[in-house]
Amino acid sequence: VLGLFTVVCLSFVGTASRLNLSTIGWAGLVFAVAFVLVRSRGAPRPALDFPLLLLATGAIFAEAQWRSLEIQQVSGVALGLSDLALHLQLLSALTYPLLLGVGLSMAGFAHQLAQWTTRAVHQELPSAAAYVITAVVLALRFADAWSALLAQADQGAGALIRGLAGSAGVLGCVGLGGLLVRWGARSAVMIQPPEVPLAAERASARVIAGFIAVPLLGFILLAVANAALSVPSPSPELLAVVSQVGRVQRVLGSQITPLWQTLFAVLVLLGGVWLARRQRQALALYLITFALLFFWTQLTSPSGLLSFLQWRDTRALDAMWMAVFVALWVGWFARRQLTPARAAALLFGAIAVGLIQQTAFLEDRFSPLLGFAGIGFLAFGLAWDALTVGSWANVDSPVLPRMSRLFLYLGYVLLTAMLANWAVATHNVTQVNILTGDFAVLGFVRFGQPMLYAVILITLTQAGTADR
Repeated sequence: VLGLFTVVCLSFVGTASRLNLSTIGWAGLVFAVAFVLVRSRGAPRPALDFPLLLLATGAIFAEAQWRSLEIQQVSGVALGLSDLALHLQLLSALTYPLLLGVGLSMAGFAHQLAQWTTRAVHQELPSAAAYVITAVVLALRFADAWSALLAQADQGAGALIRGLAGSAGVLGCVGLGGLLVRWGARSAVMIQPPEVPLAAERASARVIAGFIAVPLLGFILLAVANAALSVPSPSPELLAVVSQVGRVQRVLGSQITPLWQTLFAVLVLLGGVWLARRQRQALALYLITFALLFFWTQLTSPSGLLSFLQWRDTRALDAMWMAVFVALWVGWFARRQLTPARAAALLFGAIAVGLIQQTAFLEDRFSPLLGFAGIGFLAFGLAWDALTVGSWANVDSPVLPRMSRLFLYLGYVLLTAMLANWAVATHNVTQVNILTGDFAVLGFVRFGQPMLYAVILITLTQAGTADR
């Protein structure tokens, strides 16, 4: 964190440095870095630490803008706006881990909402009413999912079958994840459904950081290159090195990132099996499900070996899930094995899968101009995470104390909100899509859906074996 802060601040200091007047900025940066290094070994004192760091950081940013306003008054050209846009673009990369975490927070909200609804039906109502409501919800959801899917019949039966086959592969990955956990633990899977979201939340920071490690490395190189240009009278050798940064970034984005993410998924899968052997089954199930779904996504991508399986149509996946739930209902009902626990599990699954489909509105490219959807998603995700306070910010460690984690979290939230407001105010549609849609949806798909699927699997398997 200190390294990212330093390279970003160097780019701000460079704005004033190019005007040969950057004493305040350099002093603020040196003081901030030295203060953090010295105070990191002592007990946290927020009342002292926060105001001093705020003043130092404010001096860095304020002088750059002050010098830009001075040159604007002299030349009449608003060069400061271009520098400010560049600086905010650099800062936006710092928010990507949090935005991916917003997707996981939304998955956590979907789990809570489905759980609350299921409890309200099966604990507050008579058993007969609960059975009827569950049957009605299953029937309506099944009819809605399959009618929406069959409405695409004009695309041909082959496309429909391929979509269903690809969706069946997703369900197969979820089931295979449960089998691998059982094989690794060498015993029956003993997990309570609430344990999976907690384990996923605790591991989310490390999993997200590992997944986007290479893109973040590209951002760091860009920030370092921009900071290197702040050096007074840079040498030709330095300029030559800086000119290669763009090429390195392209290589990292097009070649290294896919390879790294595949390798990371392999490591996550092996780590999940290892954790299962150590009886940490909840975290193991989440990690294994995440890795298997990533592999299936890569295999069915346009350049994958199974690219003909077009399972990414959420309607096909929704229809497959509902077919499984209805089949379980009919089977248990026909054999007179439909217990309240099993009915509640099916109701939970139907609601959770239905909530997964509600992210389609984020893909509306006109939301920054005509709607509230994307900003609402971001604001709600941040508010929900702030109210629940993710476990990564609510724990203590010698290296990163709890107070430091809370300030880091608050800084991330404020920075994300500021960047979103700037993107909307400047009508930067691309940046708005990134901040309010693309990364949040990627976080929901990559990190949130595996958690929900793992919870559904555990809920159904426990209900299926509860009365044996």
